[in-house]
Amino acid sequence: MKRCPWCGSEMKHGSQACTACDKAPAGKEDRDALISREAFEKKTIPTWLFAVIVGIFLIGLALIFIR
Repeated sequence: MKRCPWCGSEMKHGSQACTACDKAPAGKEDRDALISREAFEKKTIPTWLFAVIVGIFLIGLALIFIR
């Protein structure tokens, strides 16, 4: 049995669509694009978290230089 490139569940050999997610198997280019997009999303931090970290850093710098 092979695995669905979209959801990872097992597909019967020769089936036209996955029974779990109902998507058709993709070509190699589609799978590569999906994997690279998922890898990119996992490696990046959310924008709001970045803003909070930068804000705390700037408040810390301000407190150091005010004293």
